[in-house]
Amino acid sequence: MTPIAKGKKRRSEIADDEAAIKEFDAKILTPRKKSGEVSHPRDEVSSVQVRNIMADEIEAIAEETGTKLDRLNAYEFYAFNLWLELHVRNGITARDQKVPMVKCSEHA
Repeated sequence: MTPIAKGKKRRSEIADDEAAIKEFDAKILTPRKKSGEVSHPRDEVSSVQVRNIMADEIEAIAEETGTKLDRLNAYEFYAFNLWLELHVRNGITARDQKVPMVKCSEHA
């Protein structure tokens, strides 16, 4: 084996490292697909619409109980956190569908 100068050895190590870094970067930047395309039902309601509806209902409940609750708190805090828990963590979706009105015997 022939001796190699320290400078040449360092340069070859640096070149090897740069090549390894380029290979690693190329590997990281290629997108990975874990599953195929996700199909959404045609009547699925967007998360923004669901949060707005939930915020409206939360405000109405607060008014009925005599509590003052502004729109920002109803939307940003309560509705957003509730929908985040339901949609993201539990996989629940909202769909638009007709629901029959059920009335009591007094209002029928």
